[in-house]
Amino acid sequence: LQRIPRDMTMKVGADPEDDIDFALTPLAERFLQLPEYVYARNRIIWESLTGPASSAQQIEWLNETTDLIRDDVYCDLNKDAVFSIFDVLKYIFLGKVTPSYYVFPVTNAMFEKDVKRIHTFINKRMSYLERILGQTNLELIFCSPEPSERLLPKNYRSMGQLNMLVGGQAGVVVKEILVYGEPSSLKKNGLVLFYGNDDNLITKKCESISSPRRGDKNLYRFTLNQLLLPGRERTPPFGPQQVRYPFTIASEQSDGLTALPQRVEVKGLHPFTNQEIFVASALSQNTDSVEAFPVGTFQIPPPALRKIVWQGLQRINKDVVIQKDEVLIIEPGTRVEFSQGSSLMAYGKVMASGTTLEPIVFTRSPKTQTWGVVALQGAGSHNSLFEHCIFEYGSEDEIDRVFYSGMLSLYNADATVTDCLFRHAQGDDALNTKFSETDVIHSTFIDNKADAYDVDFSAGLIEQNIFNNAGNDGIDCGTAHPVIKDNRILNCGDKGISVGERSRPVINSNLIANCVVGIAIKDQSAPEIVNNEFRSNGIAVSAYQKKKVFGGVEAVVRESRFYNNTIVSQADEVSSVSLMDSIVDGGIVHEK
Repeated sequence: LQRIPRDMTMKVGADPEDDIDFALTPLAERFLQLPEYVYARNRIIWESLTGPASSAQQIEWLNETTDLIRDDVYCDLNKDAVFSIFDVLKYIFLGKVTPSYYVFPVTNAMFEKDVKRIHTFINKRMSYLERILGQTNLELIFCSPEPSERLLPKNYRSMGQLNMLVGGQAGVVVKEILVYGEPSSLKKNGLVLFYGNDDNLITKKCESISSPRRGDKNLYRFTLNQLLLPGRERTPPFGPQQVRYPFTIASEQSDGLTALPQRVEVKGLHPFTNQEIFVASALSQNTDSVEAFPVGTFQIPPPALRKIVWQGLQRINKDVVIQKDEVLIIEPGTRVEFSQGSSLMAYGKVMASGTTLEPIVFTRSPKTQTWGVVALQGAGSHNSLFEHCIFEYGSEDEIDRVFYSGMLSLYNADATVTDCLFRHAQGDDALNTKFSETDVIHSTFIDNKADAYDVDFSAGLIEQNIFNNAGNDGIDCGTAHPVIKDNRILNCGDKGISVGERSRPVINSNLIANCVVGIAIKDQSAPEIVNNEFRSNGIAVSAYQKKKVFGGVEAVVRESRFYNNTIVSQADEVSSVSLMDSIVDGGIVHEK
């Protein structure tokens, strides 16, 4: 899940305390029945409430916007508001009610009233969200052992079941469970705690036992870090449901404990506010009320990633797959040699961190023309790192019905590429990202057969790199929005930077020289082009429609310098190029 800022609208008659669970589609209905999804959504809402969507920031934005438009609204003689009414005549003639419209004038007083109404709504709505997400609904019922409890390992017997009842929207993080018993019940092995789902039972031994004093209870302490989420209703309106989480307190049969614990205390934290939570319960013989609550699903953290370490010489004779529960660590100085067509496919994280003196090399094996790709796919490979690596003589590959066009391909995976060298790529791209936010910094792309870096549906930073002698484009943006700054883009067989398919990159402070086209802007793209230098290109800036499904472009180049280009700017009949505050062969152009 990602928070996506969008326009805020208010329904007429909306209540600031309307529920946050909207089952608008069958997909939303399904999501609202999944506690993990609702928890992720609620965390995003909470982080927004305490950050970019706080009441104060929203009111500040509203005030600034109101001040910007107030004079225009006051002066607008044609401002109207449209209210829907029911047309009685249509009802008479058609036999049904159909809405029609009547236009009423809007006054300046009505405008100011609306502004106040929005102020009030924002404050009340944000307060409501903070209240329902900041609350914790946690209760304890500590019961004596029952035959219906979960099955324990044969050498253990139950000393009681602790049921934590969790409701509301937020849940709780259990940090500590304290169990108090009679002094005579203390044995050397203490107590054991069992909890979890049927297919994943977790065992915790008590970490410390107090030294009994006369008349005191013995204290057994368990330390946890367990998130407990409220359940979800399976029928409309799909709201929160109170569920119970059973924890069985047990002892080893050999200890011969007979006296049951008398009291349990639970210490925890609110998962969003980190507010401390404390609840307690004495031992109860009544278990009827417990059975009325459905059992919740414990959120079991995934196991630690299995580490795979490469060092020295690694010969790859067939495709190697890194699973999403694995992490590949490649040590400095490692040389990875691929046979013809073989690839490295990673669904898990790759940490390839070389050094200036000991780079990591991905190359072809002796007597091999080309190899396949290093490909990363999916969220499991997020936050991968390629540092001081050399990629050479790779091409492209199809793996599991997915085509990877880059010698290094990052698909649906965010990574960092820094201080790397890409050379002699034989496929469509030396580096290709799709649906990725990857930073490419201080790297060199040289003598690659086609595109050096192909950025598709992606963002990220492209900074202080050298792109030299690409067969086609230096940087190719397709529906992409990267920041491209402080790069040297030289001697490209086609475009230095290609901007297509509604891309919105920021292109700042780059040197683009000796390319067939310096920057090409196509198909309704709208780059921000500022403070670049164009030298000795065939066409410095070109704007045109390439694909019929898109339109032309209106390109604006600001504060840039043009020297010795055959054609400074060129546009087709549906496009335009404007140069503003720029220098063209020594002359200053304020607007062209």
